Amino acid sequence: MTANLKLLAIDDPRWSAFCRTREAASIFHSPAWTNLLTATYNLPAQALVLQDECGALVAGLPFILIHRAFTPLRIVSLPYSDHCAPLTAAPGQEFALVSGLQALYPGAALELRWAYPAFPGGQSHPMYVLHTISLVGGLDAAAARIHAMHRRNVRAAQQRGIDILIDPTESGLQAFYRLHWLTRRRQGVPVQPLRFFQNLVDTFFPAGQGFFLLARQQQNYVAAALFLRWNDTLTYKYGASDPAFLALRPNDLIFWEAIRWGCTHGCTSLDLGRTDLDNTGLRDFKSRWGAVESSLSYTYSPSAPALQPGKLRHALSKLIRSAPPWVCRAIGEALYRYAA
Repeated sequence: MTANLKLLAIDDPRWSAFCRTREAASIFHSPAWTNLLTATYNLPAQALVLQDECGALVAGLPFILIHRAFTPLRIVSLPYSDHCAPLTAAPGQEFALVSGLQALYPGAALELRWAYPAFPGGQSHPMYVLHTISLVGGLDAAAARIHAMHRRNVRAAQQRGIDILIDPTESGLQAFYRLHWLTRRRQGVPVQPLRFFQNLVDTFFPAGQGFFLLARQQQNYVAAALFLRWNDTLTYKYGASDPAFLALRPNDLIFWEAIRWGCTHGCTSLDLGRTDLDNTGLRDFKSRWGAVESSLSYTYSPSAPALQPGKLRHALSKLIRSAPPWVCRAIGEALYRYAA
């Protein structure tokens, strides 16, 4: 590792200040996000930075070390995060950071949540797409790019008595988590531990960096979404809904309110998050909001981690779909940290 490279603690004020000044920084670069993962899943995190001759930071990358029994050390930037490219200002700085990680942890497997074709020995996989809505120009400009179908659905939701509220309290968290569990159960995948969302609320909400949008019909919460803000970007991170009320189009109204909130509060973009490459239905849904779709690849060295055997995944999915709530939550508590 060269003398210009340095490891910083995630809580180092220099790293926080550097992230604040970088236009490309997302919520996933923020120290608060990395600390959330560390607190919830007990995963050690640091930032590798590149300094100039005066000691000022000019590039950097947060990463987490993952130790698992009987498997090699893994370095991930960052687990549970949609994307996390290095923050750089000049060509060659990406190479310096990745090479520095390899020198620090020889023999470790790397997972980089961005495309890096120049990575020696690495393999970039176009696994996802990313959708971003521009909010530059204000609400009228953003609304003009929305497909007529979504505009009709927004009006239909309003006519059917759906209203949207922001609830930063414990009752808002509980309403969101019930819908989150229903959604994950329907999908047949483990649900995140409740403590993850409790830690997230405690970390981001008091600082004005996060909120739930809850869709309600009378006293029934029928859909919800979690949004996080960093610098001028609003990020959609989690969505949940009750399938019995999907015909009321509550999710359309949630996204419309998110666009309106972002425009009102000075955001320049709305990051709708990653989508699986083969999920054409969700890709179309996001694109019709006027979002620009871009490829999102992950880079691995020496290779992508092996998936669970198909029969095991099928059995687990079947169990989750049929089990009572406490079983689904127990599975998430036991297994979700291994999804890093």
